[in-house]
Amino acid sequence: MEPSSTSLETNADIDEYTRCLETKAVYWNLKRQIRDEILRSKYSLDDIEDVTSTAFNRPGGLSQLIENYVSHQCAVACERHQPGIGSDRAASKRDSDIKNAVEAANRSLRMLVEKRLQTLSDETAIQISRRRTTAEELQFKESQEESNQTGAETTPLSITSTINMPSKCTGDAEKLCLYDDCDLFEFMKELKLPETKSNIMSPAISPVFTKAWSAVPIAFASMSLEDLREIFADLGPHHAHIGVDDNLEEASADAFISARIELGETICSSQSMWAARQFAKQGVPSNLRPQIWDLILQSDLTDNSTASKEQYCSKLKAIISRFDLLVDRLVQRDARHSQNDDTYFVFEDMIRDIMLLWSRDSWFRSHCKDRLGIVPDDGLGAALAADRIYPPNGILPFFGATCYAMPVCFLHSSLSSAYFTFRELYARYFCRLHNLSEKPSTLLSLSCTFEALMKQSDPFVYHYLCHTIGVPPLTFAFRWIMYGFVGVLDIDQILLLWDRILAFDRLEILSLAAAAVFWFRREMLLSSRTHKDVQHAFSDLAMVKIIPLIQHFLFMSPAIERTAAGPPKPEPSDRQTAPGTPVEKTSDTESTECGPVKKKGAAEVSGREVTGRDQ
Repeated sequence: MEPSSTSLETNADIDEYTRCLETKAVYWNLKRQIRDEILRSKYSLDDIEDVTSTAFNRPGGLSQLIENYVSHQCAVACERHQPGIGSDRAASKRDSDIKNAVEAANRSLRMLVEKRLQTLSDETAIQISRRRTTAEELQFKESQEESNQTGAETTPLSITSTINMPSKCTGDAEKLCLYDDCDLFEFMKELKLPETKSNIMSPAISPVFTKAWSAVPIAFASMSLEDLREIFADLGPHHAHIGVDDNLEEASADAFISARIELGETICSSQSMWAARQFAKQGVPSNLRPQIWDLILQSDLTDNSTASKEQYCSKLKAIISRFDLLVDRLVQRDARHSQNDDTYFVFEDMIRDIMLLWSRDSWFRSHCKDRLGIVPDDGLGAALAADRIYPPNGILPFFGATCYAMPVCFLHSSLSSAYFTFRELYARYFCRLHNLSEKPSTLLSLSCTFEALMKQSDPFVYHYLCHTIGVPPLTFAFRWIMYGFVGVLDIDQILLLWDRILAFDRLEILSLAAAAVFWFRREMLLSSRTHKDVQHAFSDLAMVKIIPLIQHFLFMSPAIERTAAGPPKPEPSDRQTAPGTPVEKTSDTESTECGPVKKKGAAEVSGREVTGRDQ
C-alpha cells in the first residue's frame, strides 16, 4: 500500500526534529549520561533494558527534553501555517485584497518612519549609524564597568519625557518617536479595499454607518463570545484560580496557595512544558513564576542555561560598545517612561539595558515576522550586518516599546535571565502588537475581536459611544491591547493576565480584558457626554481585579442580560458602576505585593466614590 501524504509529512518532521536535536550539546550530554549509567559494572545484561528506560524517562531527562522540543517546534509550525480568512475562491480573492491593502499601509508607514529617522538625524546632528573609534570604544567599556550597566548614557535628545505611561498618552505634542499607537491607529482607519468587480456587485454600505459601527474599515478575522468561551473554558469559575480564590478568607486562601505551590514545584521538577502550560491556566504563584514562565518559553537547548545566557549577552554588549546608533537615544529615552510610575521607576536601568540588548540581537530577524526595519542609504549600517538591516534586530523602536520589558523585571534580578524571558515573550507574542498585519492574533485582528465582543455583549453602550458622543471604544482599547495593559492595570494583575497568555498561547485574552473593562464601566460610560468624561471613567483601572472581571464578563452571559433589559436611561450626574459587577479594591486597600517592590501610589483612584446601585 502506498504511504499517505500525511505519513510522509510526519516522517519528514521526525527526521527534521532528529537533525535539529543532534546539533544540541545537551542532547549528546544526556545520551552520554545514559550510556555511562548502563556501562556501570553493577548492572547485568538482563538489567540493561530497565536501566535504559529509567534513565531515559526520569524527570528532566532525555525523554522530557525531546517532548518539550517537539512541542515547541510544533507550535511554531502551526503559527507559520495558520489558515486564511476564507477557503472558497471569493473569500481567497478578498483575502488577497485585504493583504494588498495592509501591505500598502505598511509601505506608507515605512516611508513615514524613514523620513522621521532622517529628520531626527539631521536636527540632532547625530549619525544614524557610526562605528566608534578604538579610543571611544575603550572609554565606552570603562563607563559600562563603572556604572555596571549595558549601555552608558549617550547624548540625550533635547525633548523632555512625557507625563503619562504610553498606554495612557493622548496625543502628547512633545512625544518624540519614530511611530506610536496613534500612527498605527490612523493607518488602520485609512485601510481601504480596492474597487474590484466583486465589491461593485455587492450591496453598498453607507460610510456613515460604517464609521458609526466600527473604527476598523475592513473586517479582519475576529472571535465571538461563544468562540472565546470554548477557547478559555479552563478560565471558568468552576476552577480555582490565582487572582480570585487567593483573595478569599485567610485560612482557605493560605491552603489554596500552599497547594498550588506544592503542585508547581512538582511540575518544575518534572521539567514538562505541557504540564507547566496547564498549570498556568489557573495562574502562577509569584515565587514560582520565573521557573514556570521559563519552562513554557524555552526554545533553545543548552547544557548550562545560566552560563549560555551570560555568554550570549556579553557578545551583544560588545556590539553595543562597538557601534553608536541613533536609535539608542530613542531606546534610552523610552526607558524613562518607567520614571512616571511608582511601580517601575526602580527598574529604569535594567529596562534600558534589556532594550539595548534587544536592539542588537539579530536573532529576532529569523524569529519575528512583519518586522519594521530599514536598509539605510549611503552604506549606513553596512558594518552591522551582511544584509545591512537597521537596526541589527530588524525592528525600529517605537513609542512605548519598553512597556513589554517592564513586568519582566519583577521576575529576574539577573539581566541575562530577564533579557531571555523578554526575548521569548516578544518573539512569540508582543511582536504582533505593534505592526499592521492581516493575520490572526495580530493587532488588527485583536481590535476587530474587541469590537465584536462589545457589539455582542453591549450594543447599546457601543452605539452610544460611537454614534451619540463620537468616541469609538477602540480609541482607548487599541493602546491597552498594544501595550499589554502595562501602565493600565497594577503589576500583579498584569502578571496574572500574562500568565494566561502563556498558558493558553493566545493573545485574544487582551481583547477580552478590554471588553470586560468597558462592560464593568458601563454606567459611567452611559452617563458620559464628552471624550473627557470617557477618559475619566478609565482613570482608576489600576485597582481593578482583572481575572474575576474577565470571568464575570465571559461566563455570565452579559449579552443575554443586556438584550432582555433593553437600553438604560442614564442620568448625567450618575457615575456609578453597573450592579453585579466584580468589586474593585478601594484606594485604602493595600495592593498585593509582587516582586521586589510594592505599588506605592501610581494611578490612584480618583476622588469620586464608585459604588453599586439597584436598577
